[in-house]
Amino acid sequence: MIDEIIPQKSKLDLELKFPDGSIIHCIIEVKHVLPREKKFLHGIEFLTLPSYLAQKIDKLSNDYIDCETRIQEKAAEICRSDCSFFNLCQKPQRREPPIFDVNTALELAFNSLKDSSLEVRQP
Repeated sequence: MIDEIIPQKSKLDLELKFPDGSIIHCIIEVKHVLPREKKFLHGIEFLTLPSYLAQKIDKLSNDYIDCETRIQEKAAEICRSDCSFFNLCQKPQRREPPIFDVNTALELAFNSLKDSSLEVRQP
């Protein structure tokens, strides 16, 4: 979710900064853009992401979806100790205060590709 539209099929250099301070650079392609209130939800595909990171992001996404399902089903237990999304969670159902400031948990920086001939490899 960001304030502006990045056109579909745009390829960008993405910098991901994680809560532990680690930084990853990868190339992404914008797959879809949907308006959400006064912002825009962007669906992206990671084109040059190492497989171990793809697995971590996959788990993060799956844990988030599982949580949303438990909330919709009004499950007795919403938060799970093995949830990889827990430290980033801002949902009112969250049981404990965040370990760190969630507003700075994940920073993204999109940059124009400098070399249009850059070969994009699939993970």
